[in-house]
Amino acid sequence: MPSFAHPSPLVSRPKQPPINSNGGMPATKAPTEPWVGTGTTKSSVEPQASDIFIAVMGVTGAGKSTFISLVADKPVRIGNDLKSCTQEVSVYRCRHSQGVNIWLVDTPGFDDTDRSDTDVLREIATWLTKSFSNAVKLNGMIYLHRITDHRMTGSAKKNLFMFKKLCGKDALKHVILATTMWERVAPDEGEQREKQLLNTSEFWGEMRTLGAQVERHHNTVASAKRLINIHASKAPGEQKTILTIQNEMVTLQKPLDETDAGREVESALVKEREKWQKELAETQQMMKEAIAEKDEESARLLQEAQDKMKEQLAAAKRAQDELKVDMEKMYNDKVSAVQKKLDEQEKEKNDYNQKVSDLQNRLAQQEKEKDNYNQKVTDLQRKVDQQATVSALKRKLEQEETQRNDYSQKVSALQKKLEQEEKEKNDAKARISALEQDQKFRCHSKILPDITKFTTMTLSFSGSYYYFCGPKRDHYDVPSSYCKAKAFLEGSDEYVRIGSNGSCYRHYHKNGECWTWTSDNFESEYPDLEGYLKQYRQYGCPKNVSLGNDGHYFAHTEWGRSWSVPSDIATAAGDMSKVVQVWFGKDDAYIISMSNGRYIWDLRGHYSKLHDKLKSTKGLDIRAAALNLEAPECWALVLRNGTVMWCTGGSSDPGNFDNFLLENSV
Repeated sequence: MPSFAHPSPLVSRPKQPPINSNGGMPATKAPTEPWVGTGTTKSSVEPQASDIFIAVMGVTGAGKSTFISLVADKPVRIGNDLKSCTQEVSVYRCRHSQGVNIWLVDTPGFDDTDRSDTDVLREIATWLTKSFSNAVKLNGMIYLHRITDHRMTGSAKKNLFMFKKLCGKDALKHVILATTMWERVAPDEGEQREKQLLNTSEFWGEMRTLGAQVERHHNTVASAKRLINIHASKAPGEQKTILTIQNEMVTLQKPLDETDAGREVESALVKEREKWQKELAETQQMMKEAIAEKDEESARLLQEAQDKMKEQLAAAKRAQDELKVDMEKMYNDKVSAVQKKLDEQEKEKNDYNQKVSDLQNRLAQQEKEKDNYNQKVTDLQRKVDQQATVSALKRKLEQEETQRNDYSQKVSALQKKLEQEEKEKNDAKARISALEQDQKFRCHSKILPDITKFTTMTLSFSGSYYYFCGPKRDHYDVPSSYCKAKAFLEGSDEYVRIGSNGSCYRHYHKNGECWTWTSDNFESEYPDLEGYLKQYRQYGCPKNVSLGNDGHYFAHTEWGRSWSVPSDIATAAGDMSKVVQVWFGKDDAYIISMSNGRYIWDLRGHYSKLHDKLKSTKGLDIRAAALNLEAPECWALVLRNGTVMWCTGGSSDPGNFDNFLLENSV
């Protein structure tokens, strides 16, 4: 079934998506035209009808965009208050999904501060009906609700009621009702509010009875993946669903105002119009009385109130009229709106280009005027010899010189302005680049006292492969061929190192005896080390084995030491017989532990911020360390006092390192 990469700490091989009897992905009707034209696709990958689609709905501020941002492969704009930042339906692709693409559909809420319920309904209905017309069906919906709300507000009730109308009872078995923001409430208070939601029929009670699933979202990537996998992991026959509004508008060809959701919005608009008509009548009567009493100030205020009420009545009438559309009209209106926006952007671009062209023409004209001026100076100079009054000619030349200086000053001022704008633009780019660089090479640090009690702990990674060995649980991502080897998985008290080109060395205990397993390419990658280990294997367990690139290694055993290191490492150590351990990295980067407690290192300009950590740590005492042999931004460091530091920069993220630490510390 479709899932995320490494969905649990102990995964040894990826799960596969379901296949049909012909050995391929489940067959489905391919769209005959671009079905996402009514929404925005936030990915360079084009969605297909056979992909998994999950709609995310809820009130403004419930955390829809935040939820999607945890797993989306593109940035998601997130609001910082109760004002909605989602104005249209947007489709985001989940990163790390395997086998089949998983798409999350972000939707605006019906309590939008800047849009009417009619606009929001048309926006959502347009996307749902057009996608359904092109063979795209939802795999499920996730409805988010803040557990921080003391009670179910009017806007929350309206959103939930409209959600029910959009889905219909038959689709509720494909709905997850998820509470958010548990980190902001006390557990007992949150559980009490959750019980109220479940025990109240008009809230979540009836929906759960009809098949909706109730979950909690804890604002973490793992929590978001878990909810998504509930829909993504369904059997092929249970994956897709059809919403009531899709059946009404596409299958039954009903206009929007005759659908369940449309009738609900229209009913609210009718009540709103009746309220404004009643208040308008009362205001008009009060105006007559104020005019009769010649109360001009009251009459003016009442006139303003009357004008506002008329505007509200007209707006409600327009909203009612906008409901009287069929699916094709909604889609065409949406396409027209998008085209209008594109036209406006094109006009802005053309206006900008025209301004640039005008400026260039002005500069060319000024250059021409300058040439003309120079020609005039030449002509005047020629006339000097012919004119009797030299002083008059001099005054004329001085006047033209003043004019030229004024022109030069104007040109200079314009040039300075252009240079200042260019500098500001470059400064902004530099700040953005600095922020991106800081985000890319973000380091982590925490203190775990239980690490001081670990009897077994080795860390190793090379490129995208890693193996973290602990006393309770191991975490790893290694070539699939390793997992097929029985000797790779048996035994206990492990010591594991991953070397260049995916090679691997593992020492373990079984039935009171010592055993060693190596990958098929270990001997070709480290021939000297292989020979050394074979010769002295019968003399006991190795204390440590370190693997680097280009066949470099260091082995410390009960019977002595063996090494193959670059000359500058041997020079830095002085006496290799006093070396306790070496940790190798990219481009022969290294950290050396000496028997006198001293540490020597040269990171070759790699492993961001690790040099500062090593230099600034007082009483440095390393329990375990790892430098990625291929990714120079990826490293991990564990001190014997329980301090753990690691950097997950770029794409070389050491996998589940944080989970590995927590699970082995519990």
